[in-house]
Amino acid sequence: SFLSMFSAANTRIYMPTDTRNLAFSARSKRDPAKETRRMVRAARRFADGGIRSLIVVVSEEERLRTVRFAAEEGLSAVSYTPGDPGNTARSAAERFASGEGSCLVGTSANYAEGVDLPRQLAPVIFFLRPGWPPPTSPAAQFEERRFGGRRWAIWSYRVTQQALQVRGRNIRGPEDIGVTFFVSQQFRKFLFGGLPKAMQDSYRGNMDWAGCVEDAAALLA
Repeated sequence: SFLSMFSAANTRIYMPTDTRNLAFSARSKRDPAKETRRMVRAARRFADGGIRSLIVVVSEEERLRTVRFAAEEGLSAVSYTPGDPGNTARSAAERFASGEGSCLVGTSANYAEGVDLPRQLAPVIFFLRPGWPPPTSPAAQFEERRFGGRRWAIWSYRVTQQALQVRGRNIRGPEDIGVTFFVSQQFRKFLFGGLPKAMQDSYRGNMDWAGCVEDAAALLA
């Protein structure tokens, strides 16, 4: 019942109108790469203006693709190497927080929560797609047998909470200013409805990608 101390004017939650739906049943083979390239180019544009960012993807394949595209686009990306104790997800985040690179890249398993980037360390966040469980995974098959049709409500709750956790990585205090781009059109089905009332004024769902980037640049300036 307490009013929020966090002003909706300090943040934007972008759901662009012209991004692709990255659901497995709706996307083409090239769609994930195209949307990844779009994120990286936007991150490069922000970096050219001195604005750093966090890119969150779901799979390891997507992380590797993002890092590769960053190198191609001239974006200084910081990430980690699974299995390498000298370059863990935690150490990569610590290096980024200390000033290394212009963009931190990682999967939702590592960076959807637990990594905090306050005080404009990464005022821009890109989240590629929601982490729906692969239908062929043992966990998904178990829950399908256990819960039947109710599993969709459980999965929807999980991806909504994950989206809210990602959005909160750069808003850790009432003075922080930050924006989050939700890329796949899958988010449109649940994102606004899953936001607390205090955050709904920050939602922008009627602009194209270019308009969202311009709006973010104006806010962060």
